[in-house]
Amino acid sequence: ADVTDDFKSRVLNSQEIKQRRRERRRFKEFHYALGGLLKYKKRYNCIKRIFEFTNSEPQAYELFPTNMSEIFCLYFDFKASYAQEMIFISGKYPFPDMEGISSDDKIRNWICKYLSCLFIRQYTLHEYYIYQRHVDLPELPSTLREMAVWLDYIDIFKESVGSIFTNANLLKEIGFEYVNTEKIQSNGKLQPNEIFVRTKENLMAAIADSKKSQKLSEEKIEEFKNKSKEIISSRFNQLKPLFNRDKIEGIFEVKQKTGSYNLFDRLAFCEDTDVSFMDAESVQGTMWSLNWQLSFSEILYRMKRKSYVFLLQVYFLNHRHQ
Repeated sequence: ADVTDDFKSRVLNSQEIKQRRRERRRFKEFHYALGGLLKYKKRYNCIKRIFEFTNSEPQAYELFPTNMSEIFCLYFDFKASYAQEMIFISGKYPFPDMEGISSDDKIRNWICKYLSCLFIRQYTLHEYYIYQRHVDLPELPSTLREMAVWLDYIDIFKESVGSIFTNANLLKEIGFEYVNTEKIQSNGKLQPNEIFVRTKENLMAAIADSKKSQKLSEEKIEEFKNKSKEIISSRFNQLKPLFNRDKIEGIFEVKQKTGSYNLFDRLAFCEDTDVSFMDAESVQGTMWSLNWQLSFSEILYRMKRKSYVFLLQVYFLNHRHQ
């Protein structure tokens, strides 16, 4: 960093910092993929060695998550991410004897099983400092879309962790045989099931609150107004040649065309949504335009039918006098 004349610091190597962060993230991603591969090949002794290896005192494991928030984020990133690098993960981390169109989903599934092991591993870590909280409720994501993803997949995560606890042989081989309900309770930590249940409840409450409290987007509202005006103006311009510019004399029938309304979820006009609202900015204008065109066509049809009735009456009167 550098210090300017007004004593403000300035980062001189921001690009290098970003590059180093990307490299660290990619290296950790490789580590999780490697763990998924070892889980897939049932190399539990290797997993145990990775879990226990450290050169630090007190013990520190830089490649592993330090809290439940990191584990939850990692699990849902691999499980439900639509990023290109996750969808086609087999291109970066191919697993042996796993090819075909479903290979990407299978690879991500095995990585998630490894992350479930990391969830249980948190119960084996010592808390040397008062700020360390290896087992605690995860911090919820900030956006409604991310919270919806968590809510969709949290039960699957819970089942994955539960399946490991019921596999006594796996727990023994990776050194987790002493992680059980009694041991967890004696240490005063949250039970795994309690973490998932309370996190799900917090998610549901946070989603409901976000849907009620978030403000409407001024940009989306303005886009709705402009798009509706464009659609309706276009319809009137199409029918403009049929309008009568002359003053109508005599008796005539007036048919009024009122507006229309359609209830729409307010989330369609908020920045943060958990679902996609297709064509929300144009659907109301389109519906009104089509409705108005139909009403205009009905008016022309009725006028035509009355002309036919008048002509028939004249025809019968003329033939009656003959």
